[in-house]
Amino acid sequence: MQNHNASRETERTVYWKRNLVFVWISQLFSITGFSLCLPFAPYYIQDLGISGDSAVKMWVALAAAAPAVGLAVMAPVWGILADRYGRKKMMLRANIGAVFVLAAMAWAPTAGWFVFLRLVQGFLTGTMNAALTFVSSYSPRDKQGFALGAINSAAFSGLMLGPFVGGVLADAFGYRAAFLYSSVLVLISVFCVMFGVREKFEPPAKADREDGGGLAARAGAAGPALSIILLICLSSFVRRFDQPILPLFIQDLHGSLEGVAWLAGIVFGCSAAGAIVGGILLGKLADRWTPPAVGKTSTFAAGAFQFGIGLITGFAPLVPLRVLMIFCAAGLDPVFLAWLARVTPESKRGIVFGWSVTAKSLGWSVSALASGAVAVSYSNRAVFFVGAALFMILVPAISIVADRVRRA
Repeated sequence: MQNHNASRETERTVYWKRNLVFVWISQLFSITGFSLCLPFAPYYIQDLGISGDSAVKMWVALAAAAPAVGLAVMAPVWGILADRYGRKKMMLRANIGAVFVLAAMAWAPTAGWFVFLRLVQGFLTGTMNAALTFVSSYSPRDKQGFALGAINSAAFSGLMLGPFVGGVLADAFGYRAAFLYSSVLVLISVFCVMFGVREKFEPPAKADREDGGGLAARAGAAGPALSIILLICLSSFVRRFDQPILPLFIQDLHGSLEGVAWLAGIVFGCSAAGAIVGGILLGKLADRWTPPAVGKTSTFAAGAFQFGIGLITGFAPLVPLRVLMIFCAAGLDPVFLAWLARVTPESKRGIVFGWSVTAKSLGWSVSALASGAVAVSYSNRAVFFVGAALFMILVPAISIVADRVRRA
């Protein structure tokens, strides 16, 4: 047993940096591929024949919610399989699924088919969860905040590059061609994982796999992790509240559909630049300070900046305010995940992280529908005021969860 533990520790100290680099690169290409369509998906829906202000907003909300629904259903399943068969295999599965479904979107004949493919995307993919589970399992405990923050920075780097490149490609070659380029980028991610990532996976004993009883028993065994998972759900709802409507808000500020994809790409790209720094910095702070302290401070600041976005009347102030807002909000993921990893045994991390993705996806899907409802009932601008209020509600929620975790 001592030799086994020594071997495992050697694997952590020798390979964790190499794996982190290759997983970082794979996520950069993967998320860049996914995010190519972010700035123009609402415009693509209009190009597929949807017209009328209310109808466009409804279909935009459905397209934003669809992948989250698929993720919510399948994430625990993929988490269980990751614990049983290895985390590298799950990264490959997620990326290979994305290659095919993104390419299929290029030939979507109607908005209904596009939304359906977005749902399939959620069922088959989940590259970010697979990467985070792998990194949390193969990083030293005192470096987990940094490692998870680094992977989040890769995701936001992709969110910076993808929308900018996607906006240019969409204006130059059309929306459908951009989906084919996104599929190629995810294929590069497949090769990075296949040939760069090293995993010496040992499946758990049969008794370990079968313990825990039913769902209720498993939830009870999660202990303090369950409170953090619920907080992740609420956080996802709050952080993604404005995302489906942001392209339409940019269209309002611009005053025309022509050339707006490029402007939306600039906003998404510059915002992600702030998130790269925020993800790494706040994740690293979570290793030194307490995750609740970092989370509450960044949450309050994010709400203040989002309120400022709701007040603007021109395009120019949108970029700096959005960058600052995303800088603060982006740190919540690595902070909460590092917190979750600390209270979760490694042998159960795949399933627990799977639950966290289900919680995050539920928050994401309900958030998209709720923001669409606010936009239809009131205005696109009202979404940002409501979003700011939700950030302020999240601050005391973090305190409540921190108190429960301390008493657990």
